[in-house]
Amino acid sequence: MDPKTGAVLTFASTPVYDPNPFVNGIDPASYAALRDSKDKPLLNRALNGQYAPGSTIKSFFGLAALDRRRESGQTDHLSAGWYSLPGSSHRFRCWKKAGHGTVDLHTAVVQSCDVVLFTGLPYARH
Repeated sequence: MDPKTGAVLTFASTPVYDPNPFVNGIDPASYAALRDSKDKPLLNRALNGQYAPGSTIKSFFGLAALDRRRESGQTDHLSAGWYSLPGSSHRFRCWKKAGHGTVDLHTAVVQSCDVVLFTGLPYARH
């Protein structure tokens, strides 16, 4: 993306396949080969792929946590290794299954504590 305008500059998905056979009607065997391929080339990963944001987004959540800390006065966070959204039984887990214990925001960033940084919560325990 262009950081100034937000325009999409590149939009790619792999593995690729030749779309030309679809123009006049692809034969069933060729379509079956694409459809049943373990690599799933017909899946447009750039458009339809669902991926965890990864550690690159943690700094933004850390900034949100700083803002919340300023509002609440909270300096320490407790990570038990997971978090559930209100009304949900699904647990979003940290890479460190036992959690990081009580950490300040600096330690949460250094240890890459998923629960504290992804939630931005003053307390990330349940």
